[in-house]
Amino acid sequence: MNIALPVVFLILFGSIFGKGDDQKPTIAFYSDLDVNVGTNYVRLSNIPSVDEIKSMEYDAVIVAVDDKIDVYVKSPIDLAQGEFEFFRLAYASAKSEKKLVQVRTHELNVGRSISELEYTLLGVITISFLSIGLNAGVRVYSDYVRYGLFKRFNVTPIDPLRLSMCVMSAQIITGIISSVLNLFLSLVLFGANLFVPPNMLWAFLLAVVAAVMINLALGILVALIFKKAAPAVSQLVFTILIFFSGVYFPVSILPRYLRIATYLTPPRYVHLMLQKVYGVETLSWGYFWFVSVAFILIGALLTGLTTRKFLRMTNLT
Repeated sequence: MNIALPVVFLILFGSIFGKGDDQKPTIAFYSDLDVNVGTNYVRLSNIPSVDEIKSMEYDAVIVAVDDKIDVYVKSPIDLAQGEFEFFRLAYASAKSEKKLVQVRTHELNVGRSISELEYTLLGVITISFLSIGLNAGVRVYSDYVRYGLFKRFNVTPIDPLRLSMCVMSAQIITGIISSVLNLFLSLVLFGANLFVPPNMLWAFLLAVVAAVMINLALGILVALIFKKAAPAVSQLVFTILIFFSGVYFPVSILPRYLRIATYLTPPRYVHLMLQKVYGVETLSWGYFWFVSVAFILIGALLTGLTTRKFLRMTNLT
């Protein structure tokens, strides 16, 4: 189920955004004239600075002032040249005086950009880690406890540390298998080559381990707090995190007072880490390492303490 469910999401959302590579680039513009360019362009109310342009979500920003057009290109969108030419003609026709319009292009170094399809497919992988860790935490520390599995462990020579390592390693292996399967299906079904470059394989594996560990910790917390009701609660938590993490749906659709919740969701950070692996400047490498180490330590600590707790409880009964 932990592997099958993300595959269903991959096919579903991949089909919705499967034509992401054919979509027109998003272009915003500011003009000192009333330019009629239709609905494919987003009009800005003020002239943005270069730093503001870099932080915007648009592929390109056009600033047309005093017979000059500055085109700030943020991502490699060769097909947008026709869009730029259309805007130049529209700006020239809006002038009462037929003067030569000067066009200058500025390429901004904002890191690699990804398409909407690639963004969604990385979201599928992110949610697969959530499914793996959350379900494992609930299954092992809620269902298995009620079924008496830890009592059976007491008649074996296994110690809490070894059992904890088995639980964590099993989920990490599942996470690696799931991610590789999703990467392969992304290429076969949608033509999206998201295979990790060899020099970034270490970062991808670190992100996988961190993602599985923090979600395992989340599942353990649900199991400890809700006990018998943990399986049902985990499904509710899973659904909430999908909507509030910004993995599938943009955070901008949420009311402003609810956007703070996105910073409390592990999938948000996992998704940012995966984008960083593919060269998107979502966060610094220092922050990448900080989040990875923190997630791994939290997961390992909670898994070890909870395993020891249940083994000791069964010894006393």
